[in-house]
Amino acid sequence: MPSRIIVVAMLALLFTTCSHASMVDTYMAERSRILSQPYAERYAALQQSSAFDVKTLLGRYFYNTVYINTSQYDPLYTFSADELSQLKQTYPQIYYEHQVFTLRFSDMEAQQIISELEEIKLFAQQKHWQRIERWATSALVDVQIGAGRYYSAIINMQSVVSHAPHFEKTETTYDYPLVVIYRDMANALYHAGDYVKSYLYCQKYGDYLPNDRFTRLESKLCKARAEFRLKNSDNALVLVAQVMNEAREHNYTYVLTNSYTFAARIHLDQGQLDLAKSYALEGLDYAQQVNHKIHGEYFYFYYVLASVYALKGDPQKAQDYYHKMLEARGPLEHDLPSDKMVMTVELQLAELRNNKDEIIALYKRLLDNRERMQDQELAWKEFSTITDRLDEKQLSLLRVKSQLDRTQSNNMTLLAIVTSTFSLVGLLLVGRLWQQKRRMESFSRMDQLTGVPNRWHATELIEQKLNSMHRRNDPFCLALIDVDHFKSINDSYGHDVGDAALIHLAKLFKYQIREEDVFGRYGGEEFILYLSDVALADAEKKLAKLQFLLEKRPLSINSSEVPLRFSAGIIEVKSQADLTHLIAQCDTLLYRAKSRGRNRSVGGRYDHCAAEPA
Repeated sequence: MPSRIIVVAMLALLFTTCSHASMVDTYMAERSRILSQPYAERYAALQQSSAFDVKTLLGRYFYNTVYINTSQYDPLYTFSADELSQLKQTYPQIYYEHQVFTLRFSDMEAQQIISELEEIKLFAQQKHWQRIERWATSALVDVQIGAGRYYSAIINMQSVVSHAPHFEKTETTYDYPLVVIYRDMANALYHAGDYVKSYLYCQKYGDYLPNDRFTRLESKLCKARAEFRLKNSDNALVLVAQVMNEAREHNYTYVLTNSYTFAARIHLDQGQLDLAKSYALEGLDYAQQVNHKIHGEYFYFYYVLASVYALKGDPQKAQDYYHKMLEARGPLEHDLPSDKMVMTVELQLAELRNNKDEIIALYKRLLDNRERMQDQELAWKEFSTITDRLDEKQLSLLRVKSQLDRTQSNNMTLLAIVTSTFSLVGLLLVGRLWQQKRRMESFSRMDQLTGVPNRWHATELIEQKLNSMHRRNDPFCLALIDVDHFKSINDSYGHDVGDAALIHLAKLFKYQIREEDVFGRYGGEEFILYLSDVALADAEKKLAKLQFLLEKRPLSINSSEVPLRFSAGIIEVKSQADLTHLIAQCDTLLYRAKSRGRNRSVGGRYDHCAAEPA
């Protein structure tokens, strides 16, 4: 009799276990079916589905996982601590799937989120739950990229790529398929400053599912972003226009909204404020019409509009959009690039209010943000330099392994880019030391008052530009710039105002020059400027524009305006030259500008002997 009871109990337990597994499989299949549909069609498909029994805890959970990936965005059901405990006991993998999602969108500090996700990933590895391990890795990569830990994100991608699943078409998954790893690799490389490799992974992402329109469009946007950073703005805008047209035709709400965002930000970066404003307003209007609920896109639209109105000198509208920007800021918009956007608008508003203390404090915060981002970029460059040869060897081995199927081949290619285990361990050790090293080196490279390169670093950068003239014959211009009557400013207003004047001028120049140019503090009230691929006439126009802008934007201290002017000596160079001689000739021309009444530029052309006045 007892043995019969035991058998019955075992059969009941087996039936319950199988029933649970069967229900989970059913719900997962229905979730996959709905989430494989276009974003705009998912909500209707969910409403028509009767698969999820929302009277049960498991049914409500799976319904939620679909619901939040439709246009509704916010979860419909919430779960008590008791319900989560029940989910953990009965469906442990589903419980940890829920925990990963919750952490992914948590507002906790990044380090705490990373630590908890790493614990879940390790636990899933120990339990051999590969899908949960990959899902935790996907969230971990997102958070690490947002926190500026790009090479850590790449290492985590490498850890699961060998068992990443293959999907035949785009869908939102609670997994980490290979195609998404390609997208995230492109993202990590982009933020690490390796735009060439980022472009290659954007291409891989699009090529992986060549017949999937959504992936192809996202791939084009991804490539447009890299093209823009590679100074191919025209190519970037062409790609964005193509994506806009196709996304509008096929009603891809998410992609079209993203296209508007990107177009607005490109034009803002180029100083084309009216175009930036137009794209931002049009995108905002479209997003509101289609009830687009992804707050991140609103955050970017409001950032563009706040910046445009601040730069146009409209503090009220700039302030209004700044507040909307903060309201639209979601958990994913608390990374280093988003922090930079918020601080940039705050700095622009502080400038409009002429609040000196706030300006200096924000400027220091922006410098710290930039240094943290540069730490990661430089660490990645070290990583790339160390591993390039290993990459070549591993890629050559791949060509021999022609019998590998497509997925395995793609896995191996990704591993080749990431490099060997020994290189990764070495990178971690380098990375830990690099942060401290970079912070110490920043004091020797950057002028601590103005935040621009100091004399030694600026001349080093210019020397590098000069060395490249072995391969190019394009002209460039070099200028020495001196603040007029600076001693009088110090004597009349005090040294704090003198410092504020230097910060004011440096900031004006930084916003007006291109990334390929060099601007630094040469000493005292003198600055040095290198303009790449620019003839003398254009350089003189540029300096005249800067003089005009400085005149129209005087330094305001305690409700009074301090007029600022500068004089410059500038030369055009078309051949290899010694920097010391170039600076000496700029100095001679600067002296002439001062002697002719100040607030002017005197230009000349380098002739190996002396600068001839233009």
